[in-house]
Amino acid sequence: MLYSKVTSIEKDSVIMIYNQIDSSVWDRIKAAALFLSDNDLGPKVESINDETMTIVTEKVNVFSDIAPPDGVSAKQARDAIDRSVNKLHDAGWVHGDLAISNIGYRGDLEVIFFDYDTIHRVTEDIPEWFRLWREEFFDETDVAYKNVIEYEKTALYNDWLDF
Repeated sequence: MLYSKVTSIEKDSVIMIYNQIDSSVWDRIKAAALFLSDNDLGPKVESINDETMTIVTEKVNVFSDIAPPDGVSAKQARDAIDRSVNKLHDAGWVHGDLAISNIGYRGDLEVIFFDYDTIHRVTEDIPEWFRLWREEFFDETDVAYKNVIEYEKTALYNDWLDF
């Protein structure tokens, strides 16, 4: 599953180019980007190019890990994030790497997710790539969707979200 991703920002768009990526991984990443875009849970996908393995999305605001956006209380931000996390899970998807740096917003506070590398549909069996990734980066020895979902519902309690 080793591949690289180059991300650049041009005007109002974000361009992600995936290099040396397996076609099944590319298909999963595209599906995640389109699902999020179509369900108002991610940046709007402007284009996908299978030849260059490129996804272009709208540019959105990224949450800061220091404070909520101007004019928004920590409670308002947390409630908006909670609603979006629940919507994602209710649709049968998990983010897998939910961190404040992977959450953005548009407009007043329409919460959206990005970093498509670990977002996937919940299946009966956890995919091996996801199990290995969680073991390596989260030091989990017993990877289960119920634990991932619980983590995603509570992981964002940091200084400004913890009220």
